[in-house]
Amino acid sequence: MLTAISEDQIANLLIKQLSAIFFVDDAEKYLIESQLKEVLLRCELCFSRNMNKYYSLKGETYFNPFQSAQYTIFLYYFSNQIFRIGICRLLADKLYYLNKIMNACDLFYEIELIGANSGVKDEDIPNDSLVFGYSPNLVVKRMR
Repeated sequence: MLTAISEDQIANLLIKQLSAIFFVDDAEKYLIESQLKEVLLRCELCFSRNMNKYYSLKGETYFNPFQSAQYTIFLYYFSNQIFRIGICRLLADKLYYLNKIMNACDLFYEIELIGANSGVKDEDIPNDSLVFGYSPNLVVKRMR
């Protein structure tokens, strides 16, 4: 996957953003650096299926941390990755909170997001629902 900046710069950017709000210790910095490749692989898998022009460059999957929709997904995957490995839940909390602050998104790391090939725009979806299709032609199924 092509990236707008190097992987080292992505890690440093994330550490600086977290450090501006929270205390980030050396163990957390190490986790960010050591898990970055796995998170970028998850992003690549997700972005490679997106036909939006901002997710590819020169025919290759592309990640730009300054594109907020991409960075929202990146931060969710990072918080979820840290939660999955089970080493530092506090770092997962910080990544989740950073995503909320930066993007006003509540994508909690314990929730496994699944792709259902749906697009929701300007719709009220009830809690505990599955959504299929694209707005305005959605199929909403309540979970019971």
